[in-house]
This record gives sequence, C-alpha cells and structure tokens, in this order.
Amino acid sequence: MINFPVSFKIPKHRQGEIGKWLVENGSVDDVTYDWIKGILTFGNEEDANAFALVFGILRYETPIEKMLKNEESIN
Repeated sequence: MINFPVSFKIPKHRQGEIGKWLVENGSVDDVTYDWIKGILTFGNEEDANAFALVFGILRYETPIEKMLKNEESIN
C-alpha cells in the first residue's frame, strides 16, 4: 500500500498558532504549506496524527486520494 502525505485545510485565523506549534515541536522538516489554498501537508503520519489530536482539524482529502478512492470503489 502506498503511503501518501497527510493534508489539513488550515483556517486563516489559526495559522500563527499552528506555525508556532510546528516550530516548538520540531515538525517543520517534513511539512509543506500552500499559502494560497491553506493546505498544510505532513510527510510523516505520526506528526500528522499528533497535529490532528492537538488542533482537532480533520484531514483534507487531496484530489489524488479522491481519485484513488473512486478507483478502489469501482474495482
């Protein structure tokens, strides 16, 4: 099974708080952020799970994940 990065849609009013948490927890090495779409992506699933527990933000399903899910449901 392929492991995909884990993404979250970040509310604009929480960006500063989340950025601070990422720096304090050393989670900035394997993280990307799309400023235009507000999508934070973790390459490490453990960091993503910790983030979700701390902030209560649900995972964002990327277009690629949606396509793969649709493909699996067809087969």
